[in-house]
Order: sequence, then structure tokens, then C-alpha cells
Amino acid sequence: MLFHLLDERSIDLWKRQIDLVIEKNGLISLIVHPDYEMRDELKPLYKDLLKYLRELQRTRRIWVTLPSEVDRWWRARGKMQLVHTGNA
Repeated sequence: MLFHLLDERSIDLWKRQIDLVIEKNGLISLIVHPDYEMRDELKPLYKDLLKYLRELQRTRRIWVTLPSEVDRWWRARGKMQLVHTGNA
């Protein structure tokens, strides 16, 4: 949407938004439609965004995954129980 509605031609706004969400321990969900983002003039921007996410994954240890993996984690978390061992 940034590329098309706002005519944004950098990932600076995405970076700012991602950083704000990370600071609040939030969830970022990116939905990208290849018909729009794979046009030649937009490919470098999309690649820059992916590089930025990989850098965040490495340096800030964020979880970058697919929606199916989030679903698996959430369902497993729902079945977890706290177990007291001694004073812990």
C-alpha cells in the first residue's frame, strides 16, 4: 500500500513503523501480493525490506516466520501449563 497509495519509494516509513511495533512487543503481519510488488521498479524496495527484516532477526532476535508457524505456536502455547519445581 505504501508504494501505491502513498507513492512511497523507500522503506523508511516501514522501518519506522516496524521499530515502533517492536518497541511495544507487538506483532507485525506483512501481506504482499506478487502482482503488485514484483514489478521491476518495486523489486529492489521489496528486497530492501526483506534484508531489513533479516537484519532485525539477527540483531534483535525477532521471530520471522510464516502464519502457519504462528498458528502452531499459539495452539501449543494454549496447552502449556506452569509447573512449580521447588521455589521456581
